[in-house]
Amino acid sequence: MIDYFTKRYTIPMRFPAQKKMLGLGHAVLFGLEPIDEPALIILGDTIIESDFGAFLQSTENLLGVAEVADPQRFGIVEIDDNYHIIGMEEKPQNPKSNLAISGIYMIQSQNKLREAITELMHKEIRTRNEFQLTDALRLMMEKGEIFRAKPIDNWHDCGKKETLLSTNAYLLGESKIIQGEVKNSILIAPVFVGQEALVENCVLGPNVTIAEHAKIKDSRLSHTIVDDYAYVENLVASQTIIGSNATVKGSVKTLNISDFSDVEMG
Repeated sequence: MIDYFTKRYTIPMRFPAQKKMLGLGHAVLFGLEPIDEPALIILGDTIIESDFGAFLQSTENLLGVAEVADPQRFGIVEIDDNYHIIGMEEKPQNPKSNLAISGIYMIQSQNKLREAITELMHKEIRTRNEFQLTDALRLMMEKGEIFRAKPIDNWHDCGKKETLLSTNAYLLGESKIIQGEVKNSILIAPVFVGQEALVENCVLGPNVTIAEHAKIKDSRLSHTIVDDYAYVENLVASQTIIGSNATVKGSVKTLNISDFSDVEMG
Protein backbone atom coordinates (compact mmCIF):
# COMPACT_ATOMS: atom_id res chain seq x y z
CA MET A 1 0.00 0.00 0.00
CA ILE A 2 2.79 2.43 0.88
CA ASP A 3 4.50 1.70 -2.42
CA TYR A 4 1.23 2.16 -4.32
CA PHE A 5 0.48 5.60 -2.91
CA THR A 6 4.00 7.01 -2.90
CA LYS A 7 4.45 6.10 -6.57
CA ARG A 8 1.21 7.76 -7.64
CA TYR A 9 0.87 10.86 -5.46
CA THR A 10 3.25 13.65 -4.46
CA ILE A 11 1.25 15.06 -1.54
CA PRO A 12 2.75 14.69 1.97
CA MET A 13 1.76 11.33 3.48
CA ARG A 14 2.48 9.35 6.60
CA PHE A 15 1.70 5.72 7.36
CA PRO A 16 1.28 5.11 11.11
CA ALA A 17 1.31 1.44 12.06
CA GLN A 18 -1.14 -0.23 14.43
CA LYS A 19 1.18 -2.82 15.95
CA LYS A 20 -1.54 -4.55 17.98
CA MET A 21 -4.92 -5.33 16.45
CA LEU A 22 -7.07 -3.69 19.10
CA GLY A 23 -9.92 -2.42 16.95
CA LEU A 24 -10.83 0.36 14.55
CA GLY A 25 -10.96 3.05 17.21
CA HIS A 26 -7.46 2.14 18.33
CA ALA A 27 -6.25 2.28 14.70
CA VAL A 28 -7.84 5.67 14.03
CA LEU A 29 -6.15 7.09 17.13
CA PHE A 30 -2.75 6.62 15.47
CA GLY A 31 -3.87 8.54 12.40
CA LEU A 32 -5.12 11.65 14.19
CA GLU A 33 -2.99 14.78 14.05
CA PRO A 34 -2.07 16.69 17.25
CA ILE A 35 -4.25 19.61 16.15
CA ASP A 36 -7.89 20.46 16.69
CA GLU A 37 -9.01 20.49 13.08
CA PRO A 38 -11.58 18.43 11.17
CA ALA A 39 -10.68 14.96 9.95
CA LEU A 40 -12.13 12.97 7.07
CA ILE A 41 -11.87 9.25 7.82
CA ILE A 42 -12.42 6.69 5.05
CA LEU A 43 -11.99 3.00 5.79
CA GLY A 44 -9.80 0.98 3.46
CA ASP A 45 -12.08 -2.06 3.18
CA THR A 46 -14.95 -0.22 1.49
CA ILE A 47 -15.53 1.39 -1.89
CA ILE A 48 -17.78 4.42 -1.72
CA GLU A 49 -19.36 6.38 -4.56
CA SER A 50 -20.71 9.61 -3.15
CA ASP A 51 -20.38 13.38 -3.13
CA PHE A 52 -17.14 13.68 -1.16
CA GLY A 53 -17.39 17.45 -1.42
CA ALA A 54 -20.45 17.35 0.82
CA PHE A 55 -18.35 15.70 3.51
CA LEU A 56 -15.36 18.01 3.13
CA GLN A 57 -17.52 21.13 3.14
CA SER A 58 -19.71 20.05 6.05
CA THR A 59 -19.55 22.00 9.28
CA GLU A 60 -21.29 19.13 11.10
CA ASN A 61 -20.12 15.72 12.21
CA LEU A 62 -21.27 13.67 9.24
CA LEU A 63 -21.44 9.86 8.91
CA GLY A 64 -22.11 8.07 5.65
CA VAL A 65 -24.84 5.44 6.03
CA ALA A 66 -26.50 2.80 3.87
CA GLU A 67 -29.24 0.23 4.34
CA VAL A 68 -27.95 -3.33 4.73
CA ALA A 69 -29.51 -6.77 4.96
CA ASP A 70 -27.16 -7.93 7.73
CA PRO A 71 -26.83 -5.04 10.21
CA GLN A 72 -25.27 -7.31 12.85
CA ARG A 73 -21.97 -7.00 10.93
CA PHE A 74 -21.73 -3.21 11.16
CA GLY A 75 -21.90 -0.13 13.28
CA ILE A 76 -25.59 0.84 13.19
CA VAL A 77 -27.26 4.24 13.62
CA GLU A 78 -30.79 5.35 14.45
CA ILE A 79 -31.94 8.66 12.96
CA ASP A 80 -34.83 11.09 13.26
CA ASP A 81 -36.77 12.66 10.39
CA ASN A 82 -34.01 15.22 9.83
CA TYR A 83 -31.26 12.60 9.62
CA HIS A 84 -29.87 13.57 13.01
CA ILE A 85 -28.37 10.50 14.65
CA ILE A 86 -30.14 9.67 17.90
CA GLY A 87 -28.41 6.38 18.64
CA MET A 88 -25.55 4.21 17.47
CA GLU A 89 -24.22 0.77 18.32
CA GLU A 90 -21.39 -1.43 17.06
CA LYS A 91 -22.34 -4.85 15.66
CA PRO A 92 -25.56 -5.24 17.71
CA GLN A 93 -27.08 -8.67 18.20
CA ASN A 94 -30.55 -7.13 18.00
CA PRO A 95 -30.24 -4.10 15.70
CA LYS A 96 -32.66 -1.22 16.14
CA SER A 97 -32.23 -0.21 12.51
CA ASN A 98 -30.69 -1.44 9.28
CA LEU A 99 -28.72 1.75 8.63
CA ALA A 100 -25.04 0.84 8.67
CA ILE A 101 -22.15 3.26 8.97
CA SER A 102 -20.57 2.85 5.55
CA GLY A 103 -16.97 3.68 6.34
CA ILE A 104 -16.79 7.44 5.76
CA TYR A 105 -16.78 9.93 8.63
CA MET A 106 -16.36 13.71 8.74
CA ILE A 107 -15.39 14.62 12.30
CA GLN A 108 -15.13 18.31 13.17
CA SER A 109 -12.80 18.00 16.17
CA GLN A 110 -9.82 15.66 16.20
CA ASN A 111 -9.22 16.56 19.84
CA LYS A 112 -12.71 15.45 20.91
CA LEU A 113 -12.38 12.21 18.96
CA ARG A 114 -8.95 11.56 20.46
CA GLU A 115 -10.33 12.17 23.95
CA ALA A 116 -13.23 9.78 23.34
CA ILE A 117 -11.00 6.97 22.05
CA THR A 118 -8.57 7.51 24.91
CA GLU A 119 -11.46 7.30 27.38
CA LEU A 120 -12.53 3.98 25.87
CA MET A 121 -9.04 2.63 26.36
CA HIS A 122 -8.60 3.93 29.90
CA LYS A 123 -11.98 2.51 30.95
CA GLU A 124 -11.47 -0.72 28.97
CA ILE A 125 -14.73 -0.19 27.09
CA ARG A 126 -14.63 -2.80 24.34
CA THR A 127 -17.05 -4.38 21.91
CA ARG A 128 -16.11 -7.92 20.93
CA ASN A 129 -12.81 -7.33 22.71
CA GLU A 130 -11.87 -4.33 20.56
CA PHE A 131 -11.88 -0.55 20.96
CA GLN A 132 -14.45 0.50 18.38
CA LEU A 133 -14.75 3.82 16.58
CA THR A 134 -18.54 3.62 16.85
CA ASP A 135 -18.27 3.42 20.64
CA ALA A 136 -16.03 6.51 20.67
CA LEU A 137 -18.51 8.44 18.53
CA ARG A 138 -21.31 7.40 20.87
CA LEU A 139 -19.31 8.79 23.80
CA MET A 140 -18.94 12.08 21.92
CA MET A 141 -22.69 12.13 21.28
CA GLU A 142 -23.42 11.49 24.96
CA LYS A 143 -21.28 14.55 25.76
CA GLY A 144 -23.28 16.80 23.47
CA GLU A 145 -21.74 16.37 20.03
CA ILE A 146 -24.30 16.32 17.22
CA PHE A 147 -24.01 13.84 14.36
CA ARG A 148 -25.94 13.75 11.12
CA ALA A 149 -26.30 10.81 8.74
CA LYS A 150 -25.74 11.17 5.00
CA PRO A 151 -27.09 8.39 2.77
CA ILE A 152 -24.43 6.95 0.48
CA ASP A 153 -25.37 6.54 -3.17
CA ASN A 154 -23.30 3.44 -3.84
CA TRP A 155 -21.38 1.47 -1.24
CA HIS A 156 -19.47 -1.77 -1.68
CA ASP A 157 -18.26 -3.52 1.44
CA CYS A 158 -15.09 -5.61 1.21
CA GLY A 159 -15.11 -6.85 4.78
CA LYS A 160 -15.57 -10.55 4.03
CA LYS A 161 -14.76 -12.92 1.19
CA GLU A 162 -18.18 -12.89 -0.46
CA THR A 163 -18.50 -9.11 -0.52
CA LEU A 164 -14.91 -8.65 -1.70
CA LEU A 165 -15.57 -10.93 -4.67
CA SER A 166 -18.85 -9.20 -5.52
CA THR A 167 -17.14 -5.81 -5.30
CA ASN A 168 -14.39 -7.06 -7.60
CA ALA A 169 -17.06 -8.07 -10.13
CA TYR A 170 -18.70 -4.66 -9.86
CA LEU A 171 -15.42 -2.82 -10.45
CA LEU A 172 -14.54 -4.98 -13.43
CA GLY A 173 -17.85 -4.21 -15.11
CA GLU A 174 -17.71 -5.64 -18.63
CA SER A 175 -14.06 -4.78 -19.22
CA LYS A 176 -11.16 -6.87 -20.45
CA ILE A 177 -7.92 -5.11 -19.49
CA ILE A 178 -4.63 -6.81 -20.29
CA GLN A 179 -1.49 -5.07 -19.04
CA GLY A 180 0.67 -8.15 -18.49
CA GLU A 181 1.67 -11.07 -20.72
CA VAL A 182 -0.88 -13.66 -21.87
CA LYS A 183 0.22 -16.85 -23.66
CA ASN A 184 -2.01 -19.54 -25.17
CA SER A 185 -4.95 -18.61 -22.95
CA ILE A 186 -8.65 -17.81 -23.16
CA LEU A 187 -9.90 -14.75 -21.30
CA ILE A 188 -13.62 -14.38 -20.66
CA ALA A 189 -14.66 -10.83 -19.81
CA PRO A 190 -14.75 -9.24 -17.39
CA VAL A 191 -11.11 -9.84 -16.55
CA PHE A 192 -8.06 -7.82 -15.53
CA VAL A 193 -4.40 -8.83 -15.86
CA GLY A 194 -2.02 -6.40 -14.18
CA GLN A 195 1.39 -5.13 -15.21
CA GLU A 196 4.24 -7.67 -15.28
CA ALA A 197 1.76 -10.51 -14.64
CA LEU A 198 2.05 -13.74 -16.63
CA VAL A 199 -0.89 -15.91 -17.71
CA GLU A 200 0.03 -19.09 -19.57
CA ASN A 201 -2.14 -22.01 -20.76
CA CYS A 202 -5.17 -20.80 -18.80
CA VAL A 203 -8.86 -20.09 -19.04
CA LEU A 204 -9.68 -17.03 -16.95
CA GLY A 205 -13.05 -15.45 -16.30
CA PRO A 206 -15.53 -14.22 -15.81
CA ASN A 207 -14.82 -11.79 -12.95
CA VAL A 208 -11.12 -12.52 -12.50
CA THR A 209 -8.49 -10.05 -11.34
CA ILE A 210 -4.79 -10.93 -11.63
CA ALA A 211 -2.63 -8.38 -9.84
CA GLU A 212 0.81 -7.10 -10.80
CA HIS A 213 3.66 -9.63 -11.03
CA ALA A 214 1.40 -12.65 -10.38
CA LYS A 215 2.02 -15.82 -12.42
CA ILE A 216 -0.82 -18.16 -13.41
CA LYS A 217 -0.09 -21.37 -15.32
CA ASP A 218 -2.22 -24.29 -16.54
CA SER A 219 -5.27 -23.16 -14.56
CA ARG A 220 -8.99 -22.44 -14.88
CA LEU A 221 -10.16 -19.58 -12.67
CA SER A 222 -13.49 -17.78 -12.42
CA HIS A 223 -14.85 -15.25 -9.91
CA THR A 224 -11.37 -15.05 -8.40
CA ILE A 225 -8.82 -12.51 -7.17
CA VAL A 226 -5.09 -13.29 -7.31
CA ASP A 227 -2.94 -10.73 -5.50
CA ASP A 228 0.47 -9.43 -6.50
CA TYR A 229 3.45 -11.79 -6.76
CA ALA A 230 1.26 -14.87 -6.20
CA TYR A 231 2.05 -18.08 -8.12
CA VAL A 232 -0.77 -20.40 -9.22
CA GLU A 233 -0.31 -23.65 -11.14
CA ASN A 234 -2.63 -26.51 -12.17
CA LEU A 235 -5.58 -25.07 -10.26
CA VAL A 236 -9.28 -25.14 -11.09
CA ALA A 237 -11.01 -22.71 -8.75
CA SER A 238 -13.96 -20.36 -8.38
CA GLN A 239 -15.09 -17.93 -5.67
CA THR A 240 -11.47 -17.77 -4.56
CA ILE A 241 -9.05 -15.22 -3.13
CA ILE A 242 -5.30 -15.89 -3.28
CA GLY A 243 -3.16 -13.51 -1.28
CA SER A 244 0.01 -11.64 -2.10
CA ASN A 245 3.14 -13.80 -2.53
CA ALA A 246 1.13 -17.00 -2.01
CA THR A 247 1.93 -20.19 -3.93
CA VAL A 248 -0.94 -22.54 -4.80
CA LYS A 249 -0.67 -25.72 -6.86
CA GLY A 250 -3.22 -28.32 -7.91
CA SER A 251 -6.80 -29.57 -7.53
CA VAL A 252 -10.32 -28.14 -7.75
CA LYS A 253 -11.13 -25.86 -4.86
CA THR A 254 -12.87 -22.83 -3.48
CA LEU A 255 -10.15 -21.10 -1.54
CA ASN A 256 -9.22 -18.15 0.60
CA ILE A 257 -5.41 -18.17 0.76
CA SER A 258 -3.62 -15.58 2.88
CA ASP A 259 -0.49 -13.65 1.94
CA PHE A 260 2.80 -15.58 1.74
CA SER A 261 1.04 -18.96 2.02
CA ASP A 262 2.42 -22.04 0.28
CA VAL A 263 -0.29 -24.60 -0.57
CA GLU A 264 0.14 -27.75 -2.65
CA MET A 265 -2.88 -30.01 -3.12
CA GLY A 266 -2.90 -33.54 -4.41
